[in-house]
Amino acid sequence: MDGITSPSADVLRKTEALWGLPKVPTAVINNPFPVPAQGIDLTDELMNHVLFVGRFDHIKGGDLVVEAFALIAAAHPTAQFTFAGPDVGLPRAEGGMDMLSDRLARLPKPIRSRIRAVGKQSRDEVAALRAQHGVTLVASRYENFGGTLIEAMAAGSAVVCTRVGGLQEIATDEETALLVPPEDPRAMAEACLRLMGDHNLARRLGKAARRHVADCYAPEAIARRMADFLTLVLRA
Repeated sequence: MDGITSPSADVLRKTEALWGLPKVPTAVINNPFPVPAQGIDLTDELMNHVLFVGRFDHIKGGDLVVEAFALIAAAHPTAQFTFAGPDVGLPRAEGGMDMLSDRLARLPKPIRSRIRAVGKQSRDEVAALRAQHGVTLVASRYENFGGTLIEAMAAGSAVVCTRVGGLQEIATDEETALLVPPEDPRAMAEACLRLMGDHNLARRLGKAARRHVADCYAPEAIARRMADFLTLVLRA
C-alpha cells in the first residue's frame, strides 16, 4: 500500500498499537456528512424531549440511557424520552439476554409511561424524530468515528455525548456539545437536565454544532482533504 487513511485519530493510534502499520503516509480523514438546509428549532417545548438513536447493546450504551432517563424523569416532571434503535440486548451473567423491554419493565410505571421505544428507524424517520426532540444523548462506550453524533450536530440538536473514541475528536465540551464520562448515567442525566433548564445554552451549542459540521465535515471539505492526501501519496 502507498497510504493509509483513518476516520479518527483514535482508530489510527489503536491500529498502530495492536498490529503496527507500514511506513507510509497516514492521514485522519473523517467521513463526510452534509448539513440539512433547515436545522431544529429548539423551542422551549422541544427541550422537554430527549432522543437516543442506537442499538440497545453494550457498545452503544443502551442500558446506560435507560438509567439516565430514570434520573432525568425523577428531577424533571415533564421530560419525555424516545429510544430509536433495534433491541439487540445485553448478555446476562447467568445466561440469556437482557432486552430493552426487560429494562423498561423494571422501571416504575410513572417513569416507564414517559419512554417511547420505536425500534429501528430509517434515515428519514430518524430525521423526523430529531425535529421533535431538543436534546440528543449519545451514551456509547466506544465509537471509532461517531455518525450518530455528527447527524445530531448537523441537525442543530443540543447534544450530550460520552468522551470516548472518535466522539471526543468531533465535539468540543461547552462549545458544540456537553461531554461526559462513559459508564456514568448520573453525569449523562445531569448534563441533559442542564440543557433542559438552560435553553440559551442549548441553542448556542446547537448553532455552533451545525457550523462546525458544515465547516469540517461537509462532503466538499472532506473531498479536498482526500485530494490533498492523494496528491501527497502520488508525489511520494
